[in-house]
Amino acid sequence: MKTGAFVRIGLALLVFCLLGIHCADPNLPTINVVSPTKTAFAPESLPTSVEVAFRVPVPGCGATTFPVDPDSFTATLTRRLDGRSLEETDITAAFSRAQDPGTGAYTYTAVLAFADYGDYEVYVTIQNGRGMGFQSLLLRVEQRVAAFQGGDFAMRVSSLRQEPPNCLFPDVVLGVIMDIIRNSVFRLVLPSGADIVQAGFYPLTISLPFPLGQIDVLLSADEGANEILIDGPASYTIDLTGLAPLPGFDCVITASADGVFNDLDPYDPDGSLTIGILQVEPSPQGQGCTLHTPSGTCSLVVGMDANPVLGP
Repeated sequence: MKTGAFVRIGLALLVFCLLGIHCADPNLPTINVVSPTKTAFAPESLPTSVEVAFRVPVPGCGATTFPVDPDSFTATLTRRLDGRSLEETDITAAFSRAQDPGTGAYTYTAVLAFADYGDYEVYVTIQNGRGMGFQSLLLRVEQRVAAFQGGDFAMRVSSLRQEPPNCLFPDVVLGVIMDIIRNSVFRLVLPSGADIVQAGFYPLTISLPFPLGQIDVLLSADEGANEILIDGPASYTIDLTGLAPLPGFDCVITASADGVFNDLDPYDPDGSLTIGILQVEPSPQGQGCTLHTPSGTCSLVVGMDANPVLGP
């Protein structure tokens, strides 16, 4: 190798190391969440208020050289829907600050008012002579399960994962399956929380997109956890025949199903189904199955995202 090449490689490694040192710089300011200790709230009525507090500890070695600028603190509140930002508000002025006389740490506190249900993100920053530190806090304001109004929803599969990873097939295959079903929408009429509480166990049919199939479930209300529990079948069939352009994928799976609606936003309720893999067999109509029954516990966790149905 020529000397010039060695020099270029050496310089590249030096830059990489310097960047690594900078990224790990203990003098960069850090911000810790003090409160709230929980992130989901189900108030009796709206509007509701939540106290949030962030602590900015004194940085590590050299802290006296790089103290934070307490006036550089900023905060924004963003309302989100399915990961998308809907509106963003500067809420810096809502925070008051106090300094611990012993440690020098700053604490910033605000009481935030929420006029509607939904998902919110509080994003805060602060600076010192070495750069900027930041922190985010996700909050959710949802309806109480007994007051949940239910409704007619267009459901879609929002996520798909295996527990543990790779237990049925390589996780990369999940990406192929998601590409196939991500645009599939299935309609689901959810009863009100009051109807579920009154019934004790409310029967419901969930028609998931192919190949997950139709399942008959019983809904029940867990008012303590503010969730609607989904008690599904102990055994039902998932036929993968013809699902994906992958060899050895024509299999029939016997599985169980249970789940939960744990985000009771009346406009955007979300939940998940846990599909436990019990047995895998070749499909009689297929061209071969190379999947095997897992040797241990294996589940597909299907995220469900609901949106109100518009029109007939």
